[in-house]
Amino acid sequence: MLHGVAWLTCLVASSAASATQNCPLYHTGKGQYDPSGPILVDDTWHLFPDAAKWGHATSTDLIHWDYNHPSTGFSADTGSISVTDQGTFAIWPGMGAHTGSLFMSTPSSGSSSNLDNWTLFGNVGHGGSRDPGRAMQLNSGWYLPVGIHGVLWFKDYSNGSMTNLTLTGNLLPFGQDNITEFECPDVFELDGKVVIVTATQGTKGWTQFWVGTITDDDLSFVPEYTSKLDFGHPGISSLYGAKTGTNRHAPFDRRVLFGFGGWSQSGPCDRWYLLPKELSISSTTHKLLQHPVQELVQLRNATRSECFMVDVLFQFCANLCSVLVLSLLCPCSCSFLVQYHWHSNLFFCIFWTTPSHVRSKDGTSIVASGQVEVIVACPVPKQGLPLSGVVGVDVLQGVNAGNVRVGFNFDTNVSFAALDGRIDAAPMPLFGDGYIKLHVFVDGNLVESFYGDGDYFIFSASNNTVDTKDVSNVVVNTAGVAGCVVDSWALSLYR
Repeated sequence: MLHGVAWLTCLVASSAASATQNCPLYHTGKGQYDPSGPILVDDTWHLFPDAAKWGHATSTDLIHWDYNHPSTGFSADTGSISVTDQGTFAIWPGMGAHTGSLFMSTPSSGSSSNLDNWTLFGNVGHGGSRDPGRAMQLNSGWYLPVGIHGVLWFKDYSNGSMTNLTLTGNLLPFGQDNITEFECPDVFELDGKVVIVTATQGTKGWTQFWVGTITDDDLSFVPEYTSKLDFGHPGISSLYGAKTGTNRHAPFDRRVLFGFGGWSQSGPCDRWYLLPKELSISSTTHKLLQHPVQELVQLRNATRSECFMVDVLFQFCANLCSVLVLSLLCPCSCSFLVQYHWHSNLFFCIFWTTPSHVRSKDGTSIVASGQVEVIVACPVPKQGLPLSGVVGVDVLQGVNAGNVRVGFNFDTNVSFAALDGRIDAAPMPLFGDGYIKLHVFVDGNLVESFYGDGDYFIFSASNNTVDTKDVSNVVVNTAGVAGCVVDSWALSLYR
């Protein structure tokens, strides 16, 4: 049974890859919208995409996702999974004749761990609103954020049973910092601060966040600063519908960000979930930081696989030779060779690991093609930051394919991503650790860039139409910064 699953996995992966080779290979959520209710239960992450009335996907590593779960049947709009000492609750907005109402379900008997089956409780609140977020416990009780005209603040008057949600007012008012639409609000505590995240302006929009505190009466929010989660082009290359996930129960030691990009794009490679990100608050600047989740290190292994039928002669040889002998004869370094029978045909899956890490201290070498991860780190010169030039990475995808340049432009003093004549810009980090750092992931037509120590993030969605294996990547250092170190890895295509 285990071998059969392995065969199916590698064969399906190969087929999917060959169908749209210019699309991402290790991103997930193709065609999905807002990721409702992300939550970690017993070492398994659960996501409930809005499409198909809250679908359900699970993952144990934040990379490989299993969508083979029944639909919840909830509303097609965004909601949340809230956990109190009274239980686990799915809360979502009504639609049509029920617009403005909040509905709730609890896991059915035997589903408290897998969250596959739910029992409807019914209407638990009303306030002319939608997109409820995860409930938050404060000194005076449980509260629930809800959009859309400001971040509405509902209090639960059922002692954590989520059956009596009553509007208390606005935690963040309509028009705050000129924001006039508050979709998918998410409110959570992080490193001693309270963070509010909300998507805004629909298909032409982006995701905004605020860091601050909640007043002693638990009813108002005092913002300390605000910014964008993603400085990519609104609606096209910008994270949208962002929701954060954490453990089901304390300790809440992680806060992982999910969301999709490419809403306004069209074509075979539009709208994917971006790579999940770890959120934290800087201990020095007290600003929100974003880093790739630690699980993405797995992608650096560059494990490849091939599945194929073999002829009678090879069948005979396979019967005579051990896996060890075949491994020695194979030009690649085979980790193992497995034989399968499927509908009377003989299949082989070969898995091998190729060298993927390249480090350069001259600041030029890089893994040349395909899906890559690149980290560029240059010491800030003693005389200070350069006054001109660029430090960054060129992602070359062919003529008229949407080449992308990401990095730092010291002429204009910005972090940037340039694509098709468009420049998406974020502020220049402070480089408080003494290094000019850029962290880039390239996967098909998606380029995700982290600037500084997670200070800023820009997502670029190109119009790449070439095979991903032909995409090349080149370090750019026209600023003449000395001592740069480049680490790059080829990423796994099939696992």
